[in-house]
Amino acid sequence: MVECVSLSQCSAADGARWLLQAEEIFFETAYTKDFGPGPARRAFCNRWFAHYADTQPGAFLLALTLQGSVAGYLAGCIDSFSAASGIITGDIDYFTPAFCAALKNCPSHFHINVKPESQGKGVGHKLVARFLQICAEAGSPGIHVVTGASSRAVRFYEACGFRQVIPYAGASPGLAVLVRATRAPSH
Repeated sequence: MVECVSLSQCSAADGARWLLQAEEIFFETAYTKDFGPGPARRAFCNRWFAHYADTQPGAFLLALTLQGSVAGYLAGCIDSFSAASGIITGDIDYFTPAFCAALKNCPSHFHINVKPESQGKGVGHKLVARFLQICAEAGSPGIHVVTGASSRAVRFYEACGFRQVIPYAGASPGLAVLVRATRAPSH
């Protein structure tokens, strides 16, 4: 059993502690393990994790166990194509003008990681469901995710209601792009 909370809902002390736990999960589950000398490790963390927490704490979700530890996290961005999100998307190479134009109806995106021992227990699905709710409440019409074309994450995203698309001519065949529409909340 987990509770999904946004980083912006946490006290400063809890947020700092839980963010450190989430960063451990980030590196434990990251595909890249060897960064070589220099600042490459920090740059990698900034690109796929820290910029999200710093820029959009309301869309950075933590899955907390009953014991108060982090089982997983979702680093979300509500409007990937806005100027304010440039710090997040600026050094992600697939955020080209063609990519952004092709996915204009799915401006939100996220990255998600769950502790290996917590995978397969619904943690990821709960994080995605909460992010869908946040995006719908913010008025975002849809969400996109990008992963390796042969990654088992493709099946996870499809189980969460995403479908694969070919976003534009020239898209990398090594990447899978999946989209899902959000539903606006009823008033």
